Amino acid sequence: MAISPNIGAAAPTEDHDLGVPMADVLRAVASELADLGDSADSLQGLFGQLMRERPGALNREALEDAQALDSLVQRLGAVSTFLSELASAVGADMRVDTRSAADLLLLAAVAQRLSRPDAAVGIAAPQDEGHCDFF
Repeated sequence: MAISPNIGAAAPTEDHDLGVPMADVLRAVASELADLGDSADSLQGLFGQLMRERPGALNREALEDAQALDSLVQRLGAVSTFLSELASAVGADMRVDTRSAADLLLLAAVAQRLSRPDAAVGIAAPQDEGHCDFF
């Protein structure tokens, strides 16, 4: 396997020349979005806890942020469902080369899950070893 210069993860080569099934890629993206939705939903719990502990500290802007977070969870779920349904409608012979798209991703684990969904079947998703931004 060749090393991708942008993300430092192993880039698919010989077995990837014909691409991967488009349905698998759509399912992988749907799964990634569902995971993000679950993470955002967890943040809603945290936000709710803060609202209970400090009800007087929340202003209108904070409540609008809470509503935006709820909308984000719903939208991520909707797009995930949409992509999952599209995956079942895509022909089995439709394949796509995901290498150039994966090279643009900064998190190697995400790039691997999205570019090689066939290789990730039955394997626990690795934890992203991305960086942490402090605000």
